[in-house]
Amino acid sequence: MQHISQHSPAYMSLRYLFFFPYSEEGWHTRIPLADNDLTDNINLHAHRRTHIELDDDGEDNDVAPQHRRGRGCSIRVSQSQYYAFQFRNHRDGVFSPILHRGRLCQEYIVDAWVYTEFNRLNWAKTHQVEL
Repeated sequence: MQHISQHSPAYMSLRYLFFFPYSEEGWHTRIPLADNDLTDNINLHAHRRTHIELDDDGEDNDVAPQHRRGRGCSIRVSQSQYYAFQFRNHRDGVFSPILHRGRLCQEYIVDAWVYTEFNRLNWAKTHQVEL
């Protein structure tokens, strides 16, 4: 028997098998907002720029592309955004098993809220110097 932490992206899909029959990953910190590619984002990679190449007109040609940003200038999906998307009423003929499970849906909503608030409180606890 193996213990899965509640912070693991696999936790919710293992706890609620009826909602995630294909074991999809849940929320994690590397989910990009739409139109953002985190693998090629220079801000997420530690590197040292040794030189800047200049164009013929003397301007810096190393311009970062404009990314879509969320609240707090984040380019990643927050935990509350992730669960809000899951709980929205899907249209366009897409069936949402989460919204059609009655009491199990309510339990999932409470677990998602507790999970989100725990992470917020944990962040505040570990970042007291910045606050």
